[in-house]
Amino acid sequence: VTIALPQKFDVKFVEAIYAGMRALAEKHGTAIAGGETTANPEHILISIALLGLVPRGKAVLRSGAKVGDAIFVTGELGGSLAGKHLEFEPRLVEALWLAGNFPIHAMIDLSDGLAGDLRHILKASRVGAELLKSAIPIHRAAKLRAQGGSPARPPLVAALTDGEDFELL
Repeated sequence: VTIALPQKFDVKFVEAIYAGMRALAEKHGTAIAGGETTANPEHILISIALLGLVPRGKAVLRSGAKVGDAIFVTGELGGSLAGKHLEFEPRLVEALWLAGNFPIHAMIDLSDGLAGDLRHILKASRVGAELLKSAIPIHRAAKLRAQGGSPARPPLVAALTDGEDFELL
């Protein structure tokens, strides 16, 4: 974990971030080891590297998508800008179940939004995709943000472009 903090930061907020990371690490049998602390003039920045092992031949890569594959996500999209990304649950159980029960050809987290990360899969796999607007699950936070009169993007655009949703394809 590398964390960059402004000169004036809320210690309780940073403690809460680490408490959340520790809880997730314990739940998923991982450890937080080492890290770096540095300064950043304006905002808190966090970078996390996670290493793991996958049995030979069992990795599901971005480059494996095939013509005719369906596209699925494990939750609703959009609304991460409303703070949803701070309370995410990694979809590890779902990913393992899917990969163990179906011939999954490609997977990715949606840290860059559905449109951005789907593009990564399509480019790596050299295939195209068609999305059905009515089938995209839009999170309530994206709908409420758009209704609240804020300069937010329309809910569908938020579902396609909000990063840090951490769902799976």
